[in-house]
Amino acid sequence: MNDVLDLLYGFTIEHRQMSYLQGVEYACVCSLHDRLQKELEQTLTREQLDTFHKFCDAANERFSYEQEAAFSAAWSVFREL
Repeated sequence: MNDVLDLLYGFTIEHRQMSYLQGVEYACVCSLHDRLQKELEQTLTREQLDTFHKFCDAANERFSYEQEAAFSAAWSVFREL
């Protein structure tokens, strides 16, 4: 992304995204995610837990790239309209 798009993306994530994530479905998914993560963390060995945390970090980074790509694509469509 270029500098302007980076600024728009950062502003959107920081100031606008949460207003779109207020639904009951999102709250249920967050609750399920948190509960399952706690269960895993309590049952895994230390080595497995380290691997799990690395996996979570990689999944979060991947999601961030995908979210940036979706934002860039939406911006491109907006410009074309």
